[in-house]
Amino acid sequence: MGNLYTIVIDYKGGTYTSQYYAQNISLLKEKWIMYELIALSKIAEFSSYETRIIKRKITDEKEINLEGLQNVWNNDIGFIKNNYFSMIIIKTCVDN
Repeated sequence: MGNLYTIVIDYKGGTYTSQYYAQNISLLKEKWIMYELIALSKIAEFSSYETRIIKRKITDEKEINLEGLQNVWNNDIGFIKNNYFSMIIIKTCVDN
């Protein structure tokens, strides 16, 4: 089953939150792209080009551990449609 992770997306004044079980962050990001990016793209009205950019940046860029915090990472995607897109990943529950 893996660890439970919470993903918080901050975009255009909205907060989009989801949770998934995954063995590691790379697999977690794959799940998020597969299930959540499609839904968020519809809500935020991203073009197919913008959706591809978000997918590429989430896949290619390494998330950064937030200083002073345990099991919390940030993956800043940058500006999409003139609004900042940020992904926070929190390891919510560790599989024993």
